[in-house]
Amino acid sequence: MNSTIERGMNVVRESERELRELVSHAASAGDYESVITLTSWARSLATLAASPGGCGRSGGSTTAAEKAPSISRRGPRGARPMVQTKRPVKSDYPKFLRRGDDLVKVGWSRRAKAEYEHKAPNGVVTLVAQAIAKAGSNGELTPTDKLLSAIASGGAMEVPEYQVYVVLAWLRRLDLVTKRGRQGYTVYKPNEVVANVALSWDRLPTGK
Repeated sequence: MNSTIERGMNVVRESERELRELVSHAASAGDYESVITLTSWARSLATLAASPGGCGRSGGSTTAAEKAPSISRRGPRGARPMVQTKRPVKSDYPKFLRRGDDLVKVGWSRRAKAEYEHKAPNGVVTLVAQAIAKAGSNGELTPTDKLLSAIASGGAMEVPEYQVYVVLAWLRRLDLVTKRGRQGYTVYKPNEVVANVALSWDRLPTGK
């Protein structure tokens, strides 16, 4: 890489760093619309920084849920088993991938000896991230029922409870939250949760 290109990449990286700081400030202020926009810009710069020739794909924007949903305790419909050709390892699960606008959690059923899937739309992912960031802003343990109530408040759409748990499982995999048994969840750096979720969305492997 010649010196001019290297200097240009340093500018890109510095711009991405400054955008990340703005994302954190916007999340702290509860300005989630700005979080989404700024995160999209930072994601595009991160793609450029990872490609010396500047030819990486540009990230698309992540949209928030249009309405705050209420919680439904019904189970998932159509949680489909998948054919597994090799012997699974417990540590392999759960797996997470992105299929279209859905977060997909792939688990292993010991009883059926096959993989199964649960899905949650991106709107629910964003909503849960916002709710848990707000609920955990004081750095204390957030009871599960309090979190579900926060997600359901002012709801106009119905969101199955299992979808909330799909998102929470992903947040745990990202080390953004820790489950404390039946007591609830502890949120680390709540001001960064929404931004980290938006950035991590595009890094998910995609599946058909």
